[in-house]
Amino acid sequence: MPYFPFDESPFLFQLSDIQDAFRGNASRPGPELDGGELVFGQRNNGVALVLKQDLERVTVSHNVSGQNEPMYVATTWRGDWQVEVEVGEICINELVEKQL
Repeated sequence: MPYFPFDESPFLFQLSDIQDAFRGNASRPGPELDGGELVFGQRNNGVALVLKQDLERVTVSHNVSGQNEPMYVATTWRGDWQVEVEVGEICINELVEKQL
């Protein structure tokens, strides 16, 4: 998730199977620790990326149904879905660490 200083909104992006970008609704990166997991966005509200405690898995959820001013707005035509992905390699940006 790119982070831009100077009050620019953050965004999440997907490169495959379908390329898409989910722009943030606020001028903050939006990560938070929740139960030991690192959450970008909000669970069950728009788009969220959740890095599991073991740092070996990430869950991406895309919830159009019932989204209410989410951090990252889900794309209507893509519907509701969730996928868990195995993490091969990860790099946590120092700016994200400072936000937590």
